[in-house]
Order: sequence, then C-alpha cells, then structure tokens
Amino acid sequence: MKTLRKQNGAAGNVLVTALVMTGILGITLFSYLSLIQTQQKVNYRVRAWKLALANAEAGVEEALAHLNHSGTNNLTLDQWSQFDTEEYGMTFTNRRVMNSGRYDVSIVMTNYLKPAIKSVGYMPVPLSTNYLERTVFVTTEPVGLFTKALLAEYLIDMNGNNLRTDSYDSSDPNYSTGGRYDPAKAKDNGDIASTAGIVGIINVGNADIYGRVATGPGGSVTLGPNGSVGDEDWHNDGNNGIKPGWFSDDVQISLDNMDEPFTSGYIFNPSGGRVGRVRYDHILDSGNYKISNLSGSVLVRGDANLIVSDRLHMSGHDIIELEPNASLNLYLETDAKISGQGIMNPSSPQYMQVIGLPGCESIEMSGNSSFSGVVYAPDAVLELKGGGRGVDDFQGAAVVHSIEMRGHYNVHFDENLKKVGPIRAYVVSSWAELH
Repeated sequence: MKTLRKQNGAAGNVLVTALVMTGILGITLFSYLSLIQTQQKVNYRVRAWKLALANAEAGVEEALAHLNHSGTNNLTLDQWSQFDTEEYGMTFTNRRVMNSGRYDVSIVMTNYLKPAIKSVGYMPVPLSTNYLERTVFVTTEPVGLFTKALLAEYLIDMNGNNLRTDSYDSSDPNYSTGGRYDPAKAKDNGDIASTAGIVGIINVGNADIYGRVATGPGGSVTLGPNGSVGDEDWHNDGNNGIKPGWFSDDVQISLDNMDEPFTSGYIFNPSGGRVGRVRYDHILDSGNYKISNLSGSVLVRGDANLIVSDRLHMSGHDIIELEPNASLNLYLETDAKISGQGIMNPSSPQYMQVIGLPGCESIEMSGNSSFSGVVYAPDAVLELKGGGRGVDDFQGAAVVHSIEMRGHYNVHFDENLKKVGPIRAYVVSSWAELH
C-alpha cells in the first residue's frame, strides 16, 4: 500500500507540471499570435499610409496633366467641376478611385498665372470603416513656349555671311527702344538649341551666337573657322569657338502639334476696302477668319485669328500690315512663302504669331522684309534667306522642326516672350505635405 501511495503522489506531480507547462505554452503561443496580429496590423497601416500618399501624388499628376492639356480657360472639361471656396476662391475639383482608396484633387486659381494644386489621398484603415488621409499642396509656375531665339526638333544649319543671334527685352527701355530691337542695347541671350542627340546636329558655321548652344543628349555642334559662341565679352575679345560652359547636351523638350483653333463661326474669304488712301485686298477686325489662298495686301485692325488652308505666297508688293497694338494669329494648314514687303508688325513680337498646323511643312522668309513675331511650326522647315532692310531682320523667336539660315539674317530673341508668350507647360515650383 505504501508503494501505491508513492506512485499516486508522483503521478500528481507530473500532472501539475504538465498543466503548468501547457499553460506557459498557451500563454506564449497567445502572446506570439497577438504579436503577429499586431505586427500585421502595423504593416497594413504602414502600407495604407504609403498608398494614401501615392493616391495624393496621383491626384497632383492628373491635375498637372489637366492644366497642360486644357489650359486655364477650359478646366471644366474631362469631368472636372468648378466649386468655388471661401478659402481659395475659384477652384476646380475631381475625384478618382484607385488602390482600393481614392483621391480628391483641386486646382486652385487664387493666382491665375500660377495655379496651385491641393490633393488629398485616402486609404481605408485595416479592420475599420475609417480612412487614412494624406494631403499634398503644390504650387506651379508656367514655362513659356518661347525660351530661346531658335529651337528645332532636328537640324539647325547656319550657312551664310554675317549671321548673328542675340537678344533684347521689348518690355524694358534699358534693353530696347520703343519696344523694338536696338543694337546699342542688345543682350547675349540669343540661345539656339536642337532637341536631337545627333553628332553635328547644329552647324553654327561662321555665325556669331551671342548666347548658348544646346542639343539633346549625345548631340554636338560644328563651327566654321570664324564661328563664335559666347557672351558679349567673349565676342568683344575677338574669340572664335565656343566659350567654356556655353554648350550643353541636356535638352529634353517635346514639341506638340497645335489643334485647329475653330471649325465654325468664322468669316470665309474676308473682303477688303480702302482705308485712307490705301486699298487693301483683305481687312481683318477682331474675330475668326478663314481663307483658301492668301496673297495681296492684308490690314489687321483688331485681334484676329486667320486660317490659311491651301496656299500662302507673298511677293512683290504683298504685305500683311498690323495697326499698332492689333494682333494676328496666323494658322497655316499649308506651306508658306513670305517675301515682298512681308509682315509689318509695329508692336512687339507677341502680337504676331505664325502657327503651323499639321500640313504645314515649310515656311520660307526671304527678300529684304523684316519680321517681328513668333513662329511655332513643329512639322515645318523654317528657311530664313536674304536679310532685312536694316538691323531688324527677325525679332521674336521660332520653334520648328528644323532651320536653314542663308544670306545675312540676324535673329533677335525678345526675352519678354518668356513672360507674356504662350505657355508650353506648368511645372511644380514647390511641394509640401500638409498636416
């Protein structure tokens, strides 16, 4: 019997030990599972936190794309709505669902020239009906379409005598006279650039470039024995070649085609008449016009838009004349030859724009006419031949497919176009997350 009592005591001790160990293991397992669950919740929350920011940034990207596609005057397109707020004033909003969450984005027009973007990204909190929010506020600034004297998508070939590029500022009397180019007040920002990364894509020849030259990545420039690129001091010292630091191969710009500005509501083949003692074949007041073939004499008295669909050939006494402060946007669906008396614009270049639409593959300016304006024709070869009657030649800027310069043409870039010219794109100038 004594032996049996000892065995029962030992068995009880084993049972107690087993229960204790089981309890410890259970507590350990419970703690481990709780830790895993907590860690999983943290991981889900961190992921949701990151995705909320990604959603907010996606809203910024959409708003930038919308601004650059629609401009500031058409922001209610593509499902965007105007919703003015007391805090920001005129505001355009949109909502998109993505990443199991969403973003609410607003384009804020408090500063009309520099729109701001507010984007709130949302993601659901794990195992909850609540949402995580992250808010991004971005300011933008416009980048002008015309930032250089000459910009080409491909070749720039300067093969002539006494060719020159420089700059002035039509808005500053220190660097212009009456808003016109004055050689005594010239500046050295007459930059030329090609977006192509090809060896020898810019041929400066023997031209004097009072400015910088640039190409796409991998591109290069060739010069003749008397070609010179640099600032005013470089030229005044009689240097040839490229001043150190005044060439780069970092141009990355895409040139987009312009859309036809109107398809209805225009006057076809505008009539002419006598103004004072001069008779004009066509007179343009403020409004939209379209013509098949343009030649003869044209007077612009208001803010006019003109589409030429089939042919533009000016020679002899042909002229497009703008009255002071009148403006003309000349849209070309065809090639153009402009000589004779050319285009006479007494105001600064911003008032005269030549825009090449699809179908315009060549724009030739020749003879002794001068030009004050801008040319944007991404599919066209711009040929500058001959030279003007004085130092004016070509005042403004050009953005085209390629450029061929002959004769003794001078190109004077109006730096004021960076401020008042058409906008190429809006870019981010500051980025901040709001808390």
